[in-house]
Amino acid sequence: MRKRNNSLLLAVLALCVSLGCVFLPLPVLASGAFAGSGSVEFPWIISAASGSNEVKAWLKEDGANGYILCIEGSGRMTESFRDVEVPWKEVKQKIHAVEIGEGVTNVGAYAFNFCRSLTQVLLPESLEEIGTYAFHSTGIKHLIIPAGVSTIGRMIANPSTYYEVLGNPSSVDNHAFSTSLVSALDSATAEALNAKTHVLALIVLDGGIYAETDEELNNLSYGLIAPKKEGFTFGGWYQSADFSGEPGKEDERGRTAVNINHIYYAKWQETVITPTPIPTPEATPTQGVTSAPTPKVTSPAPIVPNPVPTSAVPSPEITPAPKPSKVPETTPDPGVPFIKDESEKNGWDIIKKE
Repeated sequence: MRKRNNSLLLAVLALCVSLGCVFLPLPVLASGAFAGSGSVEFPWIISAASGSNEVKAWLKEDGANGYILCIEGSGRMTESFRDVEVPWKEVKQKIHAVEIGEGVTNVGAYAFNFCRSLTQVLLPESLEEIGTYAFHSTGIKHLIIPAGVSTIGRMIANPSTYYEVLGNPSSVDNHAFSTSLVSALDSATAEALNAKTHVLALIVLDGGIYAETDEELNNLSYGLIAPKKEGFTFGGWYQSADFSGEPGKEDERGRTAVNINHIYYAKWQETVITPTPIPTPEATPTQGVTSAPTPKVTSPAPIVPNPVPTSAVPSPEITPAPKPSKVPETTPDPGVPFIKDESEKNGWDIIKKE
């Protein structure tokens, strides 16, 4: 029977060739008809059409976390998975991460619809289109949309998702972001997006980072938290690009209330770090301060050698100092008259004078 069917198929093909029929590239069949088994050695072929370009997918086990779905290749993947089942249907609830490599240009519609464990998605710079409901009803809290994406379908994720749009897509569905928080690179991009789709709020961060952890992204509808920027201090959220007027007021939770479909601008003030002076040691006043007593240091007693008996040491002889000799008195010459109190004078001279 199988041989007969094959023969009939060959006959039909031959007839078409003979009649000059033109065959268009056929889409890859779905729902169990995807080639491959989902392993690295035998990946699923999920190309949009047969040809030289090929997009393939496989699962990578990630321990207790479940699976990482890897998609690589060149060109477009299957346009839509609405009418055909994805080849990873049996494990879709265990997929927690999706990594799409460079060269792939689209994410098919409904590709990861209801993958509720999915929290991490890496999109390539080559991406040009995100299909309708591609990431609907997932656990994604932060999705970065590359600058090359020009088309975004309806509601790509949950209202609790924060979208970081790096470009200015030309075609955006009215409900693409499902009233979620969206950041744009500048004022012009924010105004363009605001005119195309509904959002919770559009924010312009001017190089800042809105949230660094999933915990900070909880309860987006409660208002805006303070972003961060290295070397700068956050100065508040303003509704004017020139920061005129007053900034939004923060509530007791540190959040700034927002109005739907409005643009908010983060103001930054450069942080000036003043070096801390090194204190110079000063003399400590002694008045009124009782100083601790200085401990008395007792020198050890000198070591005296054993005394030698006095009788054994001869006493040195002491020579008395010579007595000063007495100056002999001058005896007057008996032939010369002596006159008292006229010493050293000739008596005869004095008598003569008298």
